[in-house]
Amino acid sequence: MKNKKYFFATFVLFIITCIGQLQAQCSVCAASIQSNMQHGGKVGLGLNSAILYLMAIPYIVVATCLFFFFKEQILAKVKVLKAKYSSHKV
Repeated sequence: MKNKKYFFATFVLFIITCIGQLQAQCSVCAASIQSNMQHGGKVGLGLNSAILYLMAIPYIVVATCLFFFFKEQILAKVKVLKAKYSSHKV
């Protein structure tokens, strides 16, 4: 069981390191979008929703990884809570 957790933790750290190496050229993108919009272009209209979509993906991945990492503890707590509250039926 410990080997599985160590492997998973190493995998998560590897993914985080890889994601950290990918940096966008935000100032260049913003300048090109502003220029395009000033000249009548429609490139930047969906930019905010695209940024929010791209921003949400890493949070979903990390939350999913954490769930599977702590799955046993979560399920054990849920089982305890179910047993505790099922005995208090009205």
